Formats: sequence, C-alpha cells, structure tokens
Amino acid sequence: MITRLLLFGVILLCLYSCQSEATSYPLIKQVKLCSRLEDGLCQEETPLFSATTQTFYISCILEKVHDEAEVSFFWYFYEKEQKKLLEKVVLRPRELSPKKSSKYVLVADLNRSGGPWPSGKYEVEVVLNGTYPFTIIKSFEI
Repeated sequence: MITRLLLFGVILLCLYSCQSEATSYPLIKQVKLCSRLEDGLCQEETPLFSATTQTFYISCILEKVHDEAEVSFFWYFYEKEQKKLLEKVVLRPRELSPKKSSKYVLVADLNRSGGPWPSGKYEVEVVLNGTYPFTIIKSFEI
C-alpha cells in the first residue's frame, strides 16, 4: 500500500513539474496578415492582396516572454525564385509597454510608397529571439 502511495505521489509530482515547465515557454498566437486592422489586430487572414494595397499588416499576440525578448519581422519578396529582403522590423515588448505584462499585441507593417506592388509571392518570417527561439512563416501573394 505504501509503495502504491509513493508511486502515485511521484507520478503527480512529475505531471505537475512537466505541466508548469510546458506553460513557461513563450507563445506567439493568432498570427495573421491583413490590409486593415480592427481593434488593433488583423481579424481575418488574407492570403491574397491587390497590387494597389497600400499597407500590409501582420499582427500577433505574444505571451509568457522574458523582459529581454525580441520579435523580428522579416518581409520578403520572391524575385525570380530568389528571396529578397524588403524590410526588417524588430519589436521589443518591454519597450512597447513599460508595465510588465503577460500578454503583448504586436503589429508590424510594410508600406509601398509609390506605384503598385509587383505581382508574385511574398513572405513574412516572425522570429522570436531569446531562450526558446522559434519562427513562424506566413506567405501571401499579389
């Protein structure tokens, strides 16, 4: 009986420690592309844009990050099958909101100053730097 209780206690301890460690990883959620923000976020995913679209937005919600975290947004255009960097945007959640928070809304954009966008394939890489780095890639076309 004592062996069973000890085994049950060890299993509960393992489950608790695994759960708390898993929930400590940073998260990037609701990553969406759009041409218009509503309530500070892209509400609907837009995979195809018009060449006359003035601004592309990408929004996401960042949770459980360290104070030193950075999120980089790399905007690319595929020109003759070669990936060409158009713009890089780096956001630091702590600079956007001086209060410590468990959740940050991040928005990056890409603007076209003159003429229509070239037709073809585009891509945005959202890169979380820090202790647990990872990348989310969103593709779209014009």
